[in-house]
Amino acid sequence: MMLNIIKRDYSDAEIISVGVALKAWGESQGMSSRLEEQLDEQIKKAGIHKGMVRELRAIEGRRFRVDFCWPQDNLAVEVQGGIWTRGRHARPMGIVKDYEKFNLLTLGGWRVLLLTSLDVQSGKGLKMILDALHQPSSSS
Repeated sequence: MMLNIIKRDYSDAEIISVGVALKAWGESQGMSSRLEEQLDEQIKKAGIHKGMVRELRAIEGRRFRVDFCWPQDNLAVEVQGGIWTRGRHARPMGIVKDYEKFNLLTLGGWRVLLLTSLDVQSGKGLKMILDALHQPSSSS
């Protein structure tokens, strides 16, 4: 309903300017995209980016995407940004959707690592990924 009101009452230029402002605000708040880029840089520096896929739809028939994954190792990594700012991953429906996604991934044979901003910023998340990649998956 809100989208229809916005489309009815505002010009395309006004809608675009709001979108640009929201994107800038989200980036200034340290939203997950910045965390994901930071983790991506760490992964590349560690030399484990070969075989890695970003934003993979790993659950057939579902729109869920995995932030980072190594399909050959059945390893999925999710960066849970915004948990300190009551972002999507900290609100009830976001949590419910995340649980559904993680359960479906697990049932599909994936090993799932959930990383917080603290994990990414401290390098602890990269260490967890390295440890998981050095452990054989059950399907190997």
